[in-house]
Amino acid sequence: MSRARHVLKIKRRSSHVYRNRRRQKGVAELVARFLIARGVDRINGIQGGHIQPIWDWLGRLRVRIILHSSVGRA
Repeated sequence: MSRARHVLKIKRRSSHVYRNRRRQKGVAELVARFLIARGVDRINGIQGGHIQPIWDWLGRLRVRIILHSSVGRA
């Protein structure tokens, strides 16, 4: 396989991964909108990479986020 074809193949794969990440953001938006529909106006917890997309959407949708520095305080 030539180098140009190999690079093109990698770019195609990486764009597929990027599309999958956008879907994950869609799920985070759905979760945030679900919470708002249930009357949540503030949320309490700790920050982490696994939940960061949900925090981001809650912030965009004007939900008050109360973050704590450790699990013991949450």
